[in-house]
Amino acid sequence: NIKGYNLDVAYNLTANGTVDIDYDNGNIHELTLTGNINNLTFSNLPVAGKAVEFRIILKQDATGSRLVSWPGAINWKSGSSPTSKTAAFAVDVIKLLTIDSGTVIYGGVY
Repeated sequence: NIKGYNLDVAYNLTANGTVDIDYDNGNIHELTLTGNINNLTFSNLPVAGKAVEFRIILKQDATGSRLVSWPGAINWKSGSSPTSKTAAFAVDVIKLLTIDSGTVIYGGVY
C-alpha cells in the first residue's frame, strides 16, 4: 500500500522532547532538532498486513549535538540504534518499514 507515489511530506519545523510521527500527515517527516528527542512515537499506521514504508529526515540546528532516543520496536539493519550525526546542520535520513502496524519496525540509515 503506497501512500501517494509522489510521497506526502510532513514538515515538522522543529522537534524536541516528545515527537509523534503521524502517518496520516505523510510518509516523509522532516524534523529540525532544536533539542533532544526523548520520546518518539508513531501513530495512524495502517492495519497489520499492509506494508508501510516511511522516512524521517533529521536535521541538526545551528547548535547541533541533538540526540534521538529510538523506540524499542525498531529492529535496526545494523543490529543497534544508529548514532546520529551531531555537527551543526548535519542531516541523517532514516528509512523505516512495518508490516504489522508498528509492532515491529525495520529501520536503516541512509
